[in-house]
Amino acid sequence: MIRRLPEILAIILFFSALFLAIHQQIISDDRWFNLRQMWHHETLIAAFVFGAVCLIAGKYLGRLK
Repeated sequence: MIRRLPEILAIILFFSALFLAIHQQIISDDRWFNLRQMWHHETLIAAFVFGAVCLIAGKYLGRLK
């Protein structure tokens, strides 16, 4: 279980970002990434995707020696 923790957290972050992107598109009629609404969902979406990528990259690049 502990060995798969980064993958589990990355999947949770990815699906959270996907949910927020869909939610943002449904509640607003603007584009997917609107800079005027930066403090609503876009910052969280970008942080979640970045965190998921960093978790996966950190796990696999951490093995290289």
